[in-house]
Amino acid sequence: MTIPRILFLVPAVLLIPMMLGAQNQLIKEEKTGIPDIRIFKTPISSLRLEQSKIGDWGHTSTATHILDEDEKVLLAVNAGIFTEEGKHVGMFKIKGWNLSPMNDYSSFFCMDPLVGDKPGFFYDQDSILKYHTVVQNIALIKNGDVALKGNDKVFGSIVMATREGNPGYVYFISGSKGRSGEEFGTLLKNMGFNNAALLEKGPESQLALRIKSKEGPYTVIQTCFEEGVYEEKDCNPLVSVPWFFVIEEK
Repeated sequence: MTIPRILFLVPAVLLIPMMLGAQNQLIKEEKTGIPDIRIFKTPISSLRLEQSKIGDWGHTSTATHILDEDEKVLLAVNAGIFTEEGKHVGMFKIKGWNLSPMNDYSSFFCMDPLVGDKPGFFYDQDSILKYHTVVQNIALIKNGDVALKGNDKVFGSIVMATREGNPGYVYFISGSKGRSGEEFGTLLKNMGFNNAALLEKGPESQLALRIKSKEGPYTVIQTCFEEGVYEEKDCNPLVSVPWFFVIEEK
């Protein structure tokens, strides 16, 4: 099924910061007025990568396990798209060790600079080489332009993004309603985001916050829906993935 393309116009002034409890001062949620979309803003300086635990049958950790294992972790989200064998799809370099090769995905989030550069999204080879940690994913927005134009497949997803004028922050965004890549990219662009990368869609897409909810000690977000592949019921239970982006309390 192909849904009509709709241009979503959401002025950035509608984004109202909201603190997520006294125990979680590093993460702020922004209200959007769109029921299925949640946006979490956090300092890039608190961001790092965390490897899942490995058992006899491969990686065993979900986002909630990462929070269980380290009380300083306030947020955990899958770090991208991985194969069934646990290999990242696209370049995945951590602390100088390149664990998987570069492919044709066009988004590179870079951390741990060799010199005094700031972390963030970069696209040219010279800039990428200046960082010890690089995670390559599918771009939704690239330097202010919607990257997945003409993409009609409908899915829910979790996205990592930055805003021009806020270089010290990174945003994790969930959208559970089915949208095409072009529609979601256009929506986020109209919210003021100038770079955004798709972290995953389907059951592997997961974000856990150290905020109590009706279901338990954490707030857990999944965006399982993918047209013709997954329904919302496929969310349960959480699926283990090899690597997570985490926000850690200093």
